[in-house]
Amino acid sequence: MQRRQAVSALVGLVAASALRRVAAQAQLRSPLTASHSRGSIPAIDVHCHVFNARDLPIPGFVTDVYLSDLPKAIEIPAGTVIWFISQLMDAAAISAKDEAEDLEKKPRPFLEFRPWNRNILIADRVRRTVQRLTVPTPQARSEIDALDRRIAAALKQAAIQRNIPLQMPTAEERQAFLRRLASFGNPAFTTNSQLGLTPDAVALGASKASAQLVGVLYLGSLLTLSRAELTATLAKLPSRHASDVRFFAPALIDYSYWLDDFENVSSLDDQIRVMSDMAARRGPPFGVHPYVSFCPWRQIVEPKQFDSVKDAIHSRGFLGVKLYPVMGFLPIGNASADPAAYPEKLRNTRPDWAKALDESLAQLYKWCADEGVPILAHCSDSQAPSVAAGLRGGPKGWRDVVANGGFSGLRLNLGHLGGLWDLAKPSHNDFTQSVVQMIADRGNNLYADISDYSSIMHRPGTSDATDDKAVTSALVGYLSQYPAAKNKLMYGSDWVMLSKDLGAELFYPSMRERVPAAWGVDAPGFLGGNAARFMGLSKIKGQPVPKTRLRLEVFYQKHGLDKSLLALWDT
Repeated sequence: MQRRQAVSALVGLVAASALRRVAAQAQLRSPLTASHSRGSIPAIDVHCHVFNARDLPIPGFVTDVYLSDLPKAIEIPAGTVIWFISQLMDAAAISAKDEAEDLEKKPRPFLEFRPWNRNILIADRVRRTVQRLTVPTPQARSEIDALDRRIAAALKQAAIQRNIPLQMPTAEERQAFLRRLASFGNPAFTTNSQLGLTPDAVALGASKASAQLVGVLYLGSLLTLSRAELTATLAKLPSRHASDVRFFAPALIDYSYWLDDFENVSSLDDQIRVMSDMAARRGPPFGVHPYVSFCPWRQIVEPKQFDSVKDAIHSRGFLGVKLYPVMGFLPIGNASADPAAYPEKLRNTRPDWAKALDESLAQLYKWCADEGVPILAHCSDSQAPSVAAGLRGGPKGWRDVVANGGFSGLRLNLGHLGGLWDLAKPSHNDFTQSVVQMIADRGNNLYADISDYSSIMHRPGTSDATDDKAVTSALVGYLSQYPAAKNKLMYGSDWVMLSKDLGAELFYPSMRERVPAAWGVDAPGFLGGNAARFMGLSKIKGQPVPKTRLRLEVFYQKHGLDKSLLALWDT
């Protein structure tokens, strides 16, 4: 009986979702003409992600993401949630190599990909995961056990780095968690231990869980999709003005060395290959041009990484380079830092490891400055594996980079504006104020994006409006002191990471409708024009054509793409 009720409820959920999707698709105008509609502003998402679970060391990634929101978590041990989300992500995601081969053999137009309804996707992935965990095939059993060992290692490492209690869930705790999930759909699962637990019952409950848990379940479920499906979902995400966004710059990430986990992670070359295939696809009314990741630790051990980075930008349709200092390195000056604050395995690579980190980064900065290649840097104390690592994402290290005369003209985006959400706290750091001051210098190519700032959405039942008021008050003060910074601020979503904050469909329209008026910034510049200048995408009358624009025009010519897209931000 309970199984029939759960199945019936899931069928109803699927049917309702299908009707909503059909209705929403019927209202979409032609994507090729929508950008010319009244009031449209050509926008650029300068900071986003479409990587999937196969591009990540799953246990360490899930641990960092979940623990960053731990103070708001529900009454379930963190290790148990991390275990389940990790198993969910590992069960279904396609590798970069397999997706590239699929796209190259069977190229499909962008419009064939239809975004999943959130609740349906969560229910589907949870049902599959529970089925796999409870009735595994011999191969699945081996894979589950192997992942469990990696999860245990990630939890142990995080417990040491963060000085908090974390442990692998027991069999009893795992079963209790599944029953807790099912209870969101049927409360009797918490009071009646004799009530039979089924994958369908857990799936139905998961889709109705508390916002905090649904958010991380949704992020984990999204990351099982292909990169093409994720791109389609991102493009159609905004509830209003979706056709504005004509250029997406998704960033690859590389966490494996810092999280000490390489198992089943797609290689950098395979990730470059699949994203290059995405950039070359005809049909979408927007461009997709990624940032390629650069890991200084990897560069020490695998010096050919830099060759792959150069090739991605020169020949594969990539836009720039992504750096993630909060993994544990300084943008420069590692040789002068306390060695004990770095992982032991890094310190054991070679005697001059710290100097080698600085040299690999300096080589990258010099090349990027000479070639006009933009760098996207995570610049906030967030999503870090330790407190010490998080502080390395602050603006001070980048101030040292900018002060180096050898990197003159370096195009640098200090992502997240130093973590502007921190301004809503009674006691906050000075990262955002420092970034505003840095980018206000008219003599540099420093910019900052406002990505992953979920409070701008003013969602009912949250502290969004109050937090946004505090952030806006502080920022307006900084911008009045450094007004030149207004022309250096850029829109970015940080999706797919933004997806864990429910209501992400409100993010772009909220940014478009609130930020320009509240902060006193130019809307076309904030939404697209400033990013086009930062990236070297726009032609500016009387100035040399930027090298990024020249590289992309060659790529468009080679693949038969419409170069008029690149001219949307010309002045």
